[in-house]
Amino acid sequence: MCGIAGEVLLRPSANAEPETRQRLVERMVAAMRQRGPDDVGYYCDATAALGACRLAIDDVPAGQQPMSTPDGRYTIVYNGECYDVALLRDTLVGRGRVFRTRGDTEVVLQAFAEWGPAALQRLNGMFAVAIWDAWRSELFLARDRFGIKPLFYSLDERRLLFGSTVTALLGRGDLDVNVDPAAIEMYLASKFIAAPHTIYRQIQKLPGGHWAQLRDGQLRLVRWWDLPLDGAPQRPATMAATTARVNDLLANAVAKRRSSERRDGLCLSGGIDSSLLASHLRNAGMPAFSIGHRGHASDETPFAAQVAANTGLTLHSEYYPQDPAELFSQMIGALDEPLGDSSCAAL
Repeated sequence: MCGIAGEVLLRPSANAEPETRQRLVERMVAAMRQRGPDDVGYYCDATAALGACRLAIDDVPAGQQPMSTPDGRYTIVYNGECYDVALLRDTLVGRGRVFRTRGDTEVVLQAFAEWGPAALQRLNGMFAVAIWDAWRSELFLARDRFGIKPLFYSLDERRLLFGSTVTALLGRGDLDVNVDPAAIEMYLASKFIAAPHTIYRQIQKLPGGHWAQLRDGQLRLVRWWDLPLDGAPQRPATMAATTARVNDLLANAVAKRRSSERRDGLCLSGGIDSSLLASHLRNAGMPAFSIGHRGHASDETPFAAQVAANTGLTLHSEYYPQDPAELFSQMIGALDEPLGDSSCAAL
C-alpha cells in the first residue's frame, strides 16, 4: 500500500517552526502506519512538510521516501505501482535523466520533472502522488485514472493538508471537522460517498483521473483522464474473438503485476473474477488466500479450493468468527468513512 501525508502553509510565518510541523506530519503518518510497515521518512522546509510510510515492493533497499531530484527542486511522496516503467525509464535516460534507484518512484518523479502534469498520460498503473516544487513553492497532487489509490485533502485560509486516509488528517489533532448531512444522505442512497465529498465538510477526496495544483494560495483541479466514449466501439466480430481478446488483456495485466521483488499472492474467492486470474497463474507455485463463513450458505471457500486444485495454487483459508458482528469494531476502525460494501468484512 504505502501512505503519504503532508502540509503546505499558505502564509508561512516565523511561528511555524519546521520541527513542530514535522512532528505534526509524523502524527499523520503514525495514524496510517499499517499502510507502510517497512519504513518512514520526512521532508520539511519553510513552507512544506511531507511524510511517507512505505510498504517496500520495488527496489526494497534504496526506494526510501520522500525522494528528491538531484537539484533539490522536486520532492515526491508516492503511493502506488506503475507498470511499463522500464520503457519510460529508457525514454528519460535518452533525454539525459540520471537514475539512482531501480524503483518506479524515481521514474514518476523524473517523468514529472521532464514533462510536468503531462507525464500522467505516460503512467500505466495505480497511484496517488504528491510532488513539492521547492523553487516555485507549488504542490502537485494526482490520482490514477479510476481512483484506485486514495487521496484526501483539506484546504483553509492557512494551509493545505493531504493524506492517504482521513485518519491521517485527523491524526494531527488540530483539524476541526463536522459531519456533512449531504454525505450521509449520499451514503444512505448509494452505500458510498462519492468524490469529491467525504463524511466531513472540511475534507475532500481528489477525484480519480484528476490532478490538483496549489499555487499562490489557490488550488486548481484539472481532469486529466476520462473514459473515452467518443466514436463507435471497437467490438470483435464473434464471441470467440471477444473471448480471445479478454484473455489476452488479462494475461498481459497479470504478467505486468508480477514484476515486483516481493513474493506474489492471490485473493481467491472462487468467483468468476479471481478464478480467471488464477487461470493465468497456473502452476506458478503461488499462495492463494480465501475468507469464508464456515457452515454458511454464502461460504465460497469450497469453490476456491476447487479452483486452487485445478490451477496448482496453494490455498490458505481463514474464516469469520461464529458471530461476524465481532468484526464490526475492527471494520469501523479500518474505514475512513461509512461504506456499505459487504466485502469489507473479508478485506
